[in-house]
Amino acid sequence: MSIKNPIELVDYIDHSYLLRKKEITDFLILVNKTETELKETLEKSFVLLLYSHWEGYIKEVSNLYIRYITLQKKTIQELTDNFYDIYLKELLKSYQKNTNLEIESDLRKRILKLEQKFNIDFTSDYYEKFILGVESNLKFEKYLNICKLTNYEFNDEMGLFERVLFKVIHNRNSIAHTGSKATDNSYVSYEDLENMMYFLLEEMKKFKDHIISCIKDRKFLKN
Repeated sequence: MSIKNPIELVDYIDHSYLLRKKEITDFLILVNKTETELKETLEKSFVLLLYSHWEGYIKEVSNLYIRYITLQKKTIQELTDNFYDIYLKELLKSYQKNTNLEIESDLRKRILKLEQKFNIDFTSDYYEKFILGVESNLKFEKYLNICKLTNYEFNDEMGLFERVLFKVIHNRNSIAHTGSKATDNSYVSYEDLENMMYFLLEEMKKFKDHIISCIKDRKFLKN
């Protein structure tokens, strides 16, 4: 798959979602059919799988999209404001406070130089930690940051998705660290697991559709 080729990239993003969705839904069917002592283990495994696909897919697609934009070799002024914000964040990685104003002077010149090509160093720890902001668990506030980076208008007016995501991460961390599901705010039935799956898969799909639309319709460019 060539990141630079929009058709191949869109196909990959869509295919990756479908594969992850199938694995999640197939596993939940297995959980529901199991009536042996393995059921509790499978339920915990399902939570771990669900979260890993949530985090993995959002990180993967966000990273591919920003890389794709970089390969377009567009100037800062040609791109939507979210990419200017990413550019500014990238500039700040070398900033160090001291009494020498040369650093500030250089930053000012580079900030105002909008004819410069959009370019991000993807190999640095700074990129994952401070630009994508996904060094650890993909919690709600970190997802909101990714939404801003990608110009995605996330909507959760009733706070339902935030609560479901918190429950998934809360139980995922408990299972990973103690071997047991959480003693509070946990799942108690198949319907709970199904609900967690529905909300995360639905949000993954919305995010996917947004990124694909941006690539196909070149929405990363200013009008």
